[in-house]
Amino acid sequence: MDARNLFWSILLLAVLSSLGINGYLSWKTAPPANTAQADSLPDIILDRINQMNFDDQGDKHYQLLAETATHFTKQEVTEFQGPNLVFFDKDERSWNATSNTGITRDAGETLHLNGDVVIRKLDDKAQPVELRTQSMHVSPKAETAETDDEVDITQGGHHTHAKGLRVEMQTGKLTLQSKVISRYSPPSS
Repeated sequence: MDARNLFWSILLLAVLSSLGINGYLSWKTAPPANTAQADSLPDIILDRINQMNFDDQGDKHYQLLAETATHFTKQEVTEFQGPNLVFFDKDERSWNATSNTGITRDAGETLHLNGDVVIRKLDDKAQPVELRTQSMHVSPKAETAETDDEVDITQGGHHTHAKGLRVEMQTGKLTLQSKVISRYSPPSS
């Protein structure tokens, strides 16, 4: 091998080594993938969910149904489309809450219902009670529901409008907050 070939071989080896080291260092110091975008993606999407929850004695407590549930683990958030929450008293349906959407941020302690919220007392012995509002915070374990929004309440011929409401589902107690207007329309004979 003459000096000229040796020179070109060493030069080629140096260039290839330099390129290899440069490529390795570029790869090693590359910025991490966009974690903010990855964190905003859901971890699981469930369709047509039906979750039954029981009390300490093993009796039905409440049931959560929804068209879709999308869970984001990093944010500890679950979003629901078409949630339907059914409460039970001695294994009988007692209250029902529905809305367009819902979200929970605290491991299911509170379900925030939004858009056309309707809550009904399901009682065969009395005239049904229906509550309508645009948003409601429901605590399934405590069996309470609250809103600061305007709410319309209907029971038979009784119609009540108020701003703000608290419902205690175990006792059936409704507490109206303010601006209460009520009227009674007797049934026509």
